[in-house]
Parts: sequence; structure tokens; C-alpha cells
Amino acid sequence: MEKSRNRIKSNKPLYVCQRGNTTISVLPTGLRYGAVAIRLQRKEEEQIKKLQCKVKISRISTLDYSVPAGTVIAEAVDIIPPETCAEIGYRDDNKGYARALSVTVLDDENVQITIICTLCSRDDQGHICSIEQYRHIEQITLTVADVKEMVKIIQLVHDAELTNAEKSKNKKQYRGSKEVDVTYEG
Repeated sequence: MEKSRNRIKSNKPLYVCQRGNTTISVLPTGLRYGAVAIRLQRKEEEQIKKLQCKVKISRISTLDYSVPAGTVIAEAVDIIPPETCAEIGYRDDNKGYARALSVTVLDDENVQITIICTLCSRDDQGHICSIEQYRHIEQITLTVADVKEMVKIIQLVHDAELTNAEKSKNKKQYRGSKEVDVTYEG
């Protein structure tokens, strides 16, 4: 647990599912702002390979699984710019990371979640572009029922977070106020 902006921040996953040697975890990173982080990790011999991508909840809350096989039903891109990589000590070679997540329908019962990470840098105009020198891919196949359960849990926790934030906002708004002038027009 780490304290951030006078709130306790939990990194405990909202959802975890394992298939073979690959695990998908949904972390509450950015929950208050309508986003979560989806992490795929796989044990390969003695190493753990993992990738994580932030996703807006609105992108995954209304997935349509009735589309033809091979159709991508959700996409997200999460970029760590070169400046941020340098600040947090990931790398100091003026390169960052671009991570792309996709959810693809495989058949009536299964979907595949893929995260691809590549190196990126800024072009002459300041845009961040992939430079394709590095490519790391993690994938997991889940049933449609698994994904629906994951989305339901994310939505429930997000709704609770919004309710708590609204309650906190209302408390702050009325704190210190001894009189409240209420007019009823009926």
C-alpha cells in the first residue's frame, strides 16, 4: 500500500485468471479516471515476462462478441514517452515504449487478449512513433464468459469508486457549513 494525495492506493488486482503459464490481472490503476491496467504475465523457465497496458473502461464495457471470428472488438494504446522513461529510470537513450492491447474474437466461445510492446521515439515534429527495434508480445485466450465476468467486476468496482468520490465531494462541499438554505417549490 502506498499513500498518494492523502488517499490509500491499493495495487491489489480486481480480477485474476490463469490459463496455462499465462496470467491476466486487472489492476485499479486510474480507476477514478475511468481506466484500469490489464497485465499479462507468463513464466518462461526461471523468468517472468510481463506487459501491462492501460485501458479506458468505456472501451471494454460494451464488447460485442457476436461478430465474425478474427474481428478485433477492443483496442487501446498506452505510451510511456521518452521523457517519462528517463524520469523513472527505465532508459536514458531518448526512447520510450508504446504498448497496444487488442481483444480479438476467435470463435463463439473464445477471445484472445494481446499486448504488443515496441520502442518509440519522437519524430522531428514531436510526435511519438514506433521505431520497431524491439517487439515483445504477450497473449492469453479466455472464454467469453471469463471476459464478461472480468468486465462486470471492473464495472462494479468503478461504479463504487464513483459513488465514493461523489460522497467525498459532497462532504467537502458542505463541511464547515452550519446553515443550509433549502427552498422547496412544490
